[in-house]
This record gives sequence, structure tokens and C-alpha cells, in this order.
Amino acid sequence: MKISIIIPFYNSEEYLERTFRSIYEQNVDESNFEVICINDCSKDSSLQIVNDFQKKYSNLHLFSHIENKKQGAARNLGLTKAKGEFIWFVDADDFIEDEVLNKLFLKLDEYSPDILQFNATKVYQDQTKDVGQFWDEEIFGISGIEYLEFEMNEKYANRIVAVWSKLFKKDFLIDNNLLFKEGVFWEDVLFTLNAFIKANSIAYIPLNAYNYVLTQVSDMRSRYDGRKIADSIRFCIDVALAVHQNIAVYSGETVPLIPEQTVPVKNAENGIQI
Repeated sequence: MKISIIIPFYNSEEYLERTFRSIYEQNVDESNFEVICINDCSKDSSLQIVNDFQKKYSNLHLFSHIENKKQGAARNLGLTKAKGEFIWFVDADDFIEDEVLNKLFLKLDEYSPDILQFNATKVYQDQTKDVGQFWDEEIFGISGIEYLEFEMNEKYANRIVAVWSKLFKKDFLIDNNLLFKEGVFWEDVLFTLNAFIKANSIAYIPLNAYNYVLTQVSDMRSRYDGRKIADSIRFCIDVALAVHQNIAVYSGETVPLIPEQTVPVKNAENGIQI
């Protein structure tokens, strides 16, 4: 099986049917992929919608939390259940673009990367779309750190943080113990950064394969409260630690987390500056 699509859901009745239809109307043999749904204790009709689709599609699997654990824990559970060679984390309120699965299959077979990066389209509440600006040529044969440097130099860095605009090789995630931090907001950003730092092979394709729906409860749009402020602080600390620890390993140098002097440290061989 090529791809496992992991979809956590919580009170997503308004969007789930569209998400499923975008997957199952791809004209792809169902033996090539599976859909793993994680019920994070929904209180609306989301579970019934999943059950209805399960009756139609044998490759749709459902697992449930006994208590609400948020998206990070749901994704981790889905990863333990996945049987596909590659993992696609899809949000329950988003949907994938028409006729993309076969195109992704072809590129996975061609490159077999640790991470396959593609593009996403923003969809607003009035159904208008923002395709954004993207690099228009394929990239392959580089490491994750080299790709991060390319993205930042070309000012495409906003694409790298989201987990849903990528396919991850499952063995790569398992071998590097790459899991989501649980019970916090913006868990996917740290996960994605760590994945790129550890990846030996990256492929990028100029394909808009995903539609990111900006709902009123999206993390980046909803109201800041004390919990989100605290998670923001923790997130910044975790990112700083991840970059510090991994760049030190990559460069072979001991770099203090807070330098005594504010002088950039640059590895002469690979040109990475922190």
C-alpha cells in the first residue's frame, strides 16, 4: 500500500463529507491507499458521517480516543495504525485537490524521498481561493537542511511549516522517532522542522494538491487565550532548542544556545548560518 491518509476529527460534521469525497473521487484503486480516522471524542454527528462512509469503503478505518487529547495525540495514534509506505496528515476541515493522488504516486515511485513537498491553496469562508506564489520547478536530491535553506533564501518559508502539504515516508518517521507533541497548539510546526532537519532526501513538486480551509476555529485565526499564549512561548523555546541541538550535530561544532557575543556562526562547508 502506497499512502495512509490520517484524519483526526473533533466536531467536524460541517466539513467531513467534503473531505471524504475529495479523497474517494480521485479515480484511484482503493488498494493503493487507506484512510485512518481518529475520533477525538466528537460530540456532534461527525462519528455518524464516518460510519456511513465506512459502509461504502473498506479501506476507511476508525479509531477513537476515550478522552479528548487534541490533534497531536490523534495523529500519533494514526501513525501507529498506518500500513502505507507514506503518510499524509489531512485535517478534517480541509480537502485535497481533484486528480492528484495518481500524480503523487508517480512522484513517490520516481524519487522515494523521506519527505515529498507540494503546495496548498488557502480557501476562505466565502469560497474564494488564494493559490499563493510557489517555485515552479521540481527539486530533488537534496537533504532536509539544504531544502530549508533554499526555502528561506527564496522567501517560500511559509510553506514548510504545515504538515498537510507533505508526504512523509513512514519508515523515516519511525526510525527517527518523529512524533507530535501532544496536548498543545501548533504541534505540527515543530514536528515538521524536526523532520526536515533529520531528512536525508527531499523532493519538491510544483503541484497544488491540498486545500487549506480558513475556518473560524483554525489555530491561526481563533482568539488568543491564556492557553494559546503559554503554548506560543513553549513553541518558541522548543523550536530554538530543536534548531540548536540539530545544527550543532550537523555542523560538528559545539554552539552555545545563547552565545556570549552576537556573532553569526557559519559552517564553511555547507554555508548554513545561524
